[in-house]
Amino acid sequence: MSFFRQFSAAVYQISRSIYAQTTNIQTIVSNIQDMLFPEKVGDVYFVDAYAGSDLLGDGSLSAPWKTIDYSVGQCTNNHNDYIIAFTTSTAGFDEDANVGGVMVDLNAIHIKAVDYPFIENSNAGATRVISISGIKVEISGFYCIESTPSVEGFYASPSAGFLYEIDIHHNIFSGQMENGIHLNGCVLCHIYNNSMVAIVNDGIELTGQGENIEIYHNHIVSAGDYAIHINGSACGRNWIYNNIIDGNNNITDIGIRINHANIHSCVSEYNKIFSCNISLISDIGIRNQFHNPGNEQTGSFNITAGDAIAETTKVDNIDTPITGEATITFDVSSLIAAGEGTQVYFYAYTKRDGSTYVPSGWCSHEIGRDKIHPSITIKVRPGDSELRIRSQVATAVSADRAIPYEIFWG
Repeated sequence: MSFFRQFSAAVYQISRSIYAQTTNIQTIVSNIQDMLFPEKVGDVYFVDAYAGSDLLGDGSLSAPWKTIDYSVGQCTNNHNDYIIAFTTSTAGFDEDANVGGVMVDLNAIHIKAVDYPFIENSNAGATRVISISGIKVEISGFYCIESTPSVEGFYASPSAGFLYEIDIHHNIFSGQMENGIHLNGCVLCHIYNNSMVAIVNDGIELTGQGENIEIYHNHIVSAGDYAIHINGSACGRNWIYNNIIDGNNNITDIGIRINHANIHSCVSEYNKIFSCNISLISDIGIRNQFHNPGNEQTGSFNITAGDAIAETTKVDNIDTPITGEATITFDVSSLIAAGEGTQVYFYAYTKRDGSTYVPSGWCSHEIGRDKIHPSITIKVRPGDSELRIRSQVATAVSADRAIPYEIFWG
């Protein structure tokens, strides 16, 4: 078992002890330093948002501090110290001492919360809830509830040079904040297993010379602009995979945007993206070969009442300079249930070299006789940048009929 898994198990035991009021808490705490790699663990401090005191506490479990920002100030730089944050009531952490919230300006520090306590910054001039400027920083287990559109959740940026080994995981972000997680000028970082709801701008944003960053297993719902935004002329070598993005009926403009990633390739694969205005878009740059095998997008369009042999207008708007195959599957159950349409045809077009739409494939369905899910498989070539879907019915429908579709990139 890895060191970090063993440490997480120890934290779990402590959390169980806090609520069960057992007598072996201090024994568990003292044993943390005697784990598999004791030289890798510094001091362990405790913070209780409800019963702690920055004035009277000493950071022990029996006398915890109250704020995380104060606790960071008591840690030792490059010592691999741990801060265990919890609350013995419903009270959360209000880190309002600074406009930047918790100022994590030390190297090699881990801030791990137990049972997702709330964290916010009510400072009138607040810009962030947690600000990271040290290297080798881990933040996990918080419920960030900041509700000011100009305030970011967790922000990491170096005072000079680069930050590296920033791990942000297993957090919840909710409440109309500007961005959930924003990494600027960071390399060799991991953002994973976070949940985000109703972020104003971007769920996760990378800016500056951000490279070799993995973004995976996150669930992002209703981000206003982009769920995941690689935004910087030197952002490259990043890997985005196995994320779930729910645009919630097009509240999210773009699911994943690779914006000016012009140094080396960004890879996006096996993401589930649906209900966004645009699923994927990449502004191709120098040597950037963005591709997305395994990505899956879903959506729906209507065949409008009164339409017969006519286009029914659906632009899927996937502006992704990619290559490979895409399979588009349609669900015609609404036509089958109504017994309308007689014969329906689906056509796919790709935008070639930024200007001309060329046919890429088609399929047909005879209502009541053929399979319920007709599909088209198309080849996407270099220079293709947009996918359009058109449908045509042989006889008019009496009411709007929804046609859900799913696109799987192979």
